[in-house]
Amino acid sequence: MTRPHLASLPRLRALRSLPLPLHLSTPTRPLRTPPLARSLSSASRATPTRLLIPGTLRARRRLLAVLALLPLFYFLRPASPLNPQVYSEHPVASVTPVGPAHVELVVRVPESERAQFGADAVVFSPYGVPPRPHAAPYVHTEGAAPPGTVVVQHVMVKNPDLMIERAYTPVNDVGADGEMRLVVKRVRGGEVGRLVHSRQAGDSVGLRGPVTTFAIAPPDYDRIVMISTGTAVAPFLQLLAKDVPGTTRYTLLHQTPYGGREDWSAKYIAPMAAKWGDALDVRRIQPGVVRKEDVAAALEGAQRPLVLVCLPTPLMRPLCGTLAPTLHQGPLVGLLREMGLRPDQVWKLE
Repeated sequence: MTRPHLASLPRLRALRSLPLPLHLSTPTRPLRTPPLARSLSSASRATPTRLLIPGTLRARRRLLAVLALLPLFYFLRPASPLNPQVYSEHPVASVTPVGPAHVELVVRVPESERAQFGADAVVFSPYGVPPRPHAAPYVHTEGAAPPGTVVVQHVMVKNPDLMIERAYTPVNDVGADGEMRLVVKRVRGGEVGRLVHSRQAGDSVGLRGPVTTFAIAPPDYDRIVMISTGTAVAPFLQLLAKDVPGTTRYTLLHQTPYGGREDWSAKYIAPMAAKWGDALDVRRIQPGVVRKEDVAAALEGAQRPLVLVCLPTPLMRPLCGTLAPTLHQGPLVGLLREMGLRPDQVWKLE
């Protein structure tokens, strides 16, 4: 921008002092706006921009509110009967300590709902994993269990405060007893276990189930070996409670607690030993990695064996390998493979 010449400054001052023409001067009162223009102008000012643009703060808040309610709708959908796909609230009959860190939660099951735990048990897997050991092909199957099949089931328990769920396996025959008994251990950071331990008779608990853990036909095998530790014995207790003595012999290899801790599982194993007599061989093995001599003694003389393994990952890996991330069986490796067992003779449980 060029600066004005010094000689022209007096002329500029003189022009600035002259009055403006009438049509350029400031009016003494506001100009009148036509009614139609005034209404259009006020309407444009009154219409909030945020209502016209979806991506505004209010629209985002509404969207976030809807998304936040979706999990709540899933977990709290009203449903009274037990259902494997929908949660429902059920009264607690009792919560009894069975050890320093374990309680037995008892929930009574109405007579109209007991058949789904027994004669009408459905071979249902929510993960597309074959619930029957080595069913071929490996596809999702659903339907009534064939005659002679024992269906071992679990239920899901939810903590509504944190919207999380955990699977627990009844240690008894729910259909025959009219109630489910769940042994729940309280561990550090386990919110569902904390919830169960805080419950009392008359309180309610959210359940979803029953869901099939696995289903087998015991007459297909002459020896069924079950290897477990801690609460992992629950599916084997249910299997023994539902099956009836016949030609199949059972062997339970259950680890003793670490460090002389209270052996809470003994009170649940004793009734099964009395029921089965010589057809059930209970052997308490030392904690830690399962030893070859214990497995070899359990399989001695078996012609058509089936080995069921329910162990934590650090103990399952050296014995037979872990489950695949998809919860399928995965390859058979480790000690059981070295002993000559085939994949169709071993079944891993989560």
